[in-house]
Amino acid sequence: MAMGAAGLEFCAGDFYPLGATRIGKNVNFAVSVPGAEKCTLKLCFDGKTAEIEMDETKRFGAVFAVKVKNLTQEFTYSFLALGKEFTDPYAKSVRGREIFGKPSQETVGTLIADNFDWKGDKNPGRAFEKLIIYKIHPRGFTADESSNVRHRGTFLGIIEKMPYIKKLGVNAVLLMPCVEFDECMSDETLNVPVYTNDLKNKGSFHREKSDEMPVRVNFWGYGAKAEYFAVKSAYAADTEHPEREFKTLVRAFHKAGIEVLMEFSFPDNVSAGFVSDVLRFWVSEYHIDGFRFINMPVPDFCISKDPYLANTKLIASGWDETKAYAGEELPRRKHLAVMDETFEYTVRRFLKGDEGMVNAFSECHRRNNRKSCCVNMITDSNGFTLNDLYAYDVKHNEANGENNRDGREINYSWNCGREGENPGRKIALLRRVMIKNALIALFTAQGVPMLLAGDEFLNSQHGNNNAYCKDDPLGWLNWNSRGIARETTLFVMELIALRKEHRVFRNAEILRLMDYVSYGCPDLSYHGMKAWGPDFSYHSRCLGMLFNGGYAPARNGTPDASFYVLFNMDYLDHDFDLPLVNKAGKWEVVLSANSAKALAPGDICDRTIALPARCAIVLKETE
Repeated sequence: MAMGAAGLEFCAGDFYPLGATRIGKNVNFAVSVPGAEKCTLKLCFDGKTAEIEMDETKRFGAVFAVKVKNLTQEFTYSFLALGKEFTDPYAKSVRGREIFGKPSQETVGTLIADNFDWKGDKNPGRAFEKLIIYKIHPRGFTADESSNVRHRGTFLGIIEKMPYIKKLGVNAVLLMPCVEFDECMSDETLNVPVYTNDLKNKGSFHREKSDEMPVRVNFWGYGAKAEYFAVKSAYAADTEHPEREFKTLVRAFHKAGIEVLMEFSFPDNVSAGFVSDVLRFWVSEYHIDGFRFINMPVPDFCISKDPYLANTKLIASGWDETKAYAGEELPRRKHLAVMDETFEYTVRRFLKGDEGMVNAFSECHRRNNRKSCCVNMITDSNGFTLNDLYAYDVKHNEANGENNRDGREINYSWNCGREGENPGRKIALLRRVMIKNALIALFTAQGVPMLLAGDEFLNSQHGNNNAYCKDDPLGWLNWNSRGIARETTLFVMELIALRKEHRVFRNAEILRLMDYVSYGCPDLSYHGMKAWGPDFSYHSRCLGMLFNGGYAPARNGTPDASFYVLFNMDYLDHDFDLPLVNKAGKWEVVLSANSAKALAPGDICDRTIALPARCAIVLKETE
């Protein structure tokens, strides 16, 4: 036992786990510093600072550890090694970055208060294929004044919007990075001022020019240096206790039956052990239901086979399925999902009328995997919003300060005849129809749909397809558009309700395009203008999909209803024959993208339907 500065008693510590861990009245500190001969623990408490040097006697491999006795008061800490001071990579709570966008904030670690009452919280535990995901930027979701919440740009602000989220019908939220990342990106080549947006203290959008090196704000958080175990304090209304506020958010979502998933963007040099430690921590400490990986810097089987994550939903751009369950039986429920640009790009091209896309569209619309799910999206944070997808042919990123050189060059968007806002009544109507076409394609597809927050009420970024640095009204959701977009919002709610009610749109297994149970009709069949005659030729732009409800029975064995989803993406109106599962049945219109010209919901079709150009429709078989 040794006596150090400020009267602290300490001794050699435990080398595992890494980070700061309270053990009764003592606190164990362990940190990995490869290449260092010694490391110093710097402690601050009660207005005093103490430094405890950890030498060879307190090292195992690259890990230094020390145990401080009777450290019961609040404290902050950091480490000094190799000539620099740094924050513990395993710090479970970080202080010093409470104001979003303020540069040169010194960070230190501390401990999480362990007195949060979860009130019997339980993860919803929903099967993957039943998810309907709603992607949220934790700050941008409510940062704008139009959000009409008390705690703008915070976790509490999201809780204030909980009634809206629940009413929308989604059952999972995907949070963009909300770990403690450093959003300030120095760049001497750009003349862009520092933006300090202190919503909580200023009450309004505020800009403050810095005398330091110009920086851009990494509003999204992807690729930023981060403390991966800590909640981002600038996203909390109570910056002193961001962990408590985030737990309150998760608990509130779970109480509403909504799962909470998080996005992670790890650096390329990270170890598999570190990634596993991070994910396990968020699952155990914060009750997180799943993760989406923006990149996968470690072998995916290291994560997919982690026994602690066996019930945690894991989403990546791809999985090596030969290794994911190698030598093992498939789990009772899938917990892996693929999320890439296949659905996004294919559907966009088909909907805007590109030639040669019918076959690709049919395949990605029914896409599923034996060992994993598929998460589908039309839009993501990276790219146009759904409104802008049909208002702009090209990107307009001048506000980013990079002379419009950043962002995607190819978007497969279509301005419907005029670039930008205020297009005139005829083009505005066409844009609304195209948006509904996209929503029908998304919510009737197999797999799991992901809706970007704000798309349901036509949020716009004015043609900016890379608003990664726009912590301002352009990058925030504009809730004022909800009034003029009420019809679109209701359309989304109806699609979500339809998907929840009918299993034909969310099969756990791959549809085979065969009648393998002798229902007299395949589980899924394709059609063209002639029933049972699909046209996959290069110039075709039309496709009908018949979902047989007999292949999607309820738990009691009752067959689901059969649905016919029909797309006419040609520039001409066409008459379509209607196939039937039940020869005595007819078709009832459920949803139509073009209610002004097509049949209205509730109308009955017999053998044919006249479908306007660039229009999708959903029909339900009825007696």
